[in-house]
Amino acid sequence: MADTVAKFQQSVFVTGWFRHAQDRLASARLTGVGIVAQHGEIGLPHHSVDPGSRPGRGFRLQCLRDTDQFADDLGIHFVTEAGRQIAANLLELSAERLAQSATAHLYHQFQDAIAGMDRPLVIDIGGRDRSDFDRSQHFPNATFRVVDVLPGDNVDIVADAHELSSHVPGESADAVISTATFEHLLMPWKAIVEINRVLKPGGLLCIVTHQTLGLHDMPWDFWRYSADTWDGLLNRYTGFEIVTRSLSQEQFVIPFFYRPEMDIAEQSAGFEFTGVIARKSGPALVDWPVPLADVIASRYPVTVDSAARAAKTRRRAR
Repeated sequence: MADTVAKFQQSVFVTGWFRHAQDRLASARLTGVGIVAQHGEIGLPHHSVDPGSRPGRGFRLQCLRDTDQFADDLGIHFVTEAGRQIAANLLELSAERLAQSATAHLYHQFQDAIAGMDRPLVIDIGGRDRSDFDRSQHFPNATFRVVDVLPGDNVDIVADAHELSSHVPGESADAVISTATFEHLLMPWKAIVEINRVLKPGGLLCIVTHQTLGLHDMPWDFWRYSADTWDGLLNRYTGFEIVTRSLSQEQFVIPFFYRPEMDIAEQSAGFEFTGVIARKSGPALVDWPVPLADVIASRYPVTVDSAARAAKTRRRAR
């Protein structure tokens, strides 16, 4: 099992553990085209191994390659003390861990809840098709309406989430979903109140956004959220109760320039995704009647969408 499969420019770093009831590792090395040099350690302590079993199941491997492109054939060659030789592909090890993503499980939980409803109306905030992805396919039993600040092939309502209730009838939606959008909302607390207004009593809200990720779609990238953020946005004052929340897919956070006080920066981690499912518990008791145009003069960059459409055209041409 892999804990880390990380690429940084021309280096690849892998950690994990190998466990067998009667056998243990004798050696492990990285394999694949383009490896110039490598270093590996086995027999390391690992927190996932049962303390009652033989210790030292962890491994740590690192290599330098002659290219900064990750290769599909990169893998690990294990040899055990009993002479077994086992090959593991790094992409497959990564996929196995990504399949365990807590935020993916949260999203599937939301899907299951919608599947149990009778012809629900689901509002997708920020669901403009930018990469040949139509989220409505995940909710085949729902009437699915996409609200986005920019027009697009699948956008039903062009509107800002900060003014959602001016475009969607009050208490009409059974559920609202928003993925990779809340980091782009200047006043997310205002958007939450707006979502409350369009949800039916007991309606569900699912938000997936980022806790650690590089800045993008500038200058409209405003926020990063931890799993604990949601208590400040979803509470009895905004008219919600939290059902579940998640953090997933760890990210290294390493400074460009070394400083002694950041010597062990790689031992801490951020998370690419955080998610939350909340239920409308009642009307919002607070409001934020501040027009977006009174706070910020710029608008979400249209050029980002143009680039996405060009990329889509290239993919279709291939």
